[in-house]
Amino acid sequence: MDCDPDMVSDRLLPRCPQSKAVRRAPEPGRLGAVVQEIITPLLREGYPDLLSVATMLGLGMRTLQRRLSEEGVTYARVVARARFNLAQWLLDDPACKIIEVALDLGYSDQAHFSRAFARWTGLAPREFQRIRASGGRGGARRFPVAGKPSLFVEDRR
Repeated sequence: MDCDPDMVSDRLLPRCPQSKAVRRAPEPGRLGAVVQEIITPLLREGYPDLLSVATMLGLGMRTLQRRLSEEGVTYARVVARARFNLAQWLLDDPACKIIEVALDLGYSDQAHFSRAFARWTGLAPREFQRIRASGGRGGARRFPVAGKPSLFVEDRR
């Protein structure tokens, strides 16, 4: 694996057109945000390996886990947040197929992704995509990730 997340090859990025804009600047001083930035382009290859991410950061596996814990998050929660943020972004494109989103997020099939997405939001991916395309009810809506209030992501459409 390449140690510089900005140099990860385009083959690891999702297939949908807007996916290259997915990388967002992490919050300064937040390891969880930095880890999320590293794992987002790696999702397509499956569940990002904790050891690989720790190595990219120059940390031991246990040190990474401990520092994330000090921020009140786990590695699994950071991966879930990255998957959800990327899923929202990809589902903004009505032409992007659900199976493509599932594969881009590292899921082995559409059913696994759909179940996870329904757990996060209470909506099927297609329904979420339809609501986003129609503009919904206006204003900012919040969608939970894995039922955890600390993982809510605002939709500012």
